[in-house]
Amino acid sequence: LSACLGAQPEARSLAYLADVARLEWALNRAAHAEDVPPLDSAAAARFVGRATGELIIGLDPACRLIASPWPIDRIWLAHQAQCGSIEPVDLDSGGALLLVCREIGQREAGEVGWLRLNAPAFGLVGSLLADGRLRKASALAAAIDPAFDAGPLLAVLIEGGAVLSINQTH
Repeated sequence: LSACLGAQPEARSLAYLADVARLEWALNRAAHAEDVPPLDSAAAARFVGRATGELIIGLDPACRLIASPWPIDRIWLAHQAQCGSIEPVDLDSGGALLLVCREIGQREAGEVGWLRLNAPAFGLVGSLLADGRLRKASALAAAIDPAFDAGPLLAVLIEGGAVLSINQTH
C-alpha cells in the first residue's frame, strides 16, 4: 500500500504520505493481532535480576518498528484532531523511529500506540524482534551509542505488556 501511494503522481508532493500509511497499517495490524498474555512484570523483574546466562526476550508479535525521515507520528496525530483544531507539523523537525504495539505509549489498556525511540533503542528492539537474544541486541545498541542503557527501555517494554517471555540459555 505505501509503495503504491508513493508511486501515485497525485501524492508526489506529499513525500511523507507513504510512511504515514505504513504507520497506519502497523497500528491496524497491532490492533487486530492475536491477543497473547504479557509476562507478569514482577516475575520478569525477579527473573532478570537473577539471570546468569543469555536471556532470550520474546516480544509481542503485534509489535512493529517503523522508521521514517518524516515526523509521521506527529502528522498522524495532527490528522486525528477535529477539523479546525489541527496543529501545524514542521516537516523539517526530523524523522521518527517508532515501536508500534498494543498498550505501549497509551493510557488505556487494549489501545494501540507507539514509543518514539532513539537510534540505539530502535536497534535493540529490532534485534530482539529478530532473534530475542538480549546480549546481541545490547551489543548492537552499544555500537550505536556506547552510553546507551537498555534497562529503562526493557522496563517500559515489560510494564507496557510488550514482553511475552524471558528465557535463559546457559
